[in-house]
Amino acid sequence: MREMNGIVYYTSGDVSAYVGKNCQTVVAWDKLSDFWEHEHGQRFVPKPARVNGQRLYTKEQVREIKRFAERKNGGGLFTRAKKEYEAKKEIKSSREKKQSWATDRRNKRDL
Repeated sequence: MREMNGIVYYTSGDVSAYVGKNCQTVVAWDKLSDFWEHEHGQRFVPKPARVNGQRLYTKEQVREIKRFAERKNGGGLFTRAKKEYEAKKEIKSSREKKQSWATDRRNKRDL
């Protein structure tokens, strides 16, 4: 827990203890929410304040995360978002492999 400008903020670890989930799960929810917001304009969990790379949540945001955690599978939307995220990640990885293959081939020809 941190206090800045008279407002109490809770870290990802504090939130995870409160909602009964692993800290990595809370961070994953935020990352997936960032992706879903970028793609579709909405989030699963509230956007935290970030100070020196640390995610900080207000008391109301922690309550929203608790409600999200209590829903079964995030209402199905979370699962859909996770599949879409993994598919995009796979496509990106495939493109990078193709680009590195082409670069390697070009470099071998130059030798």
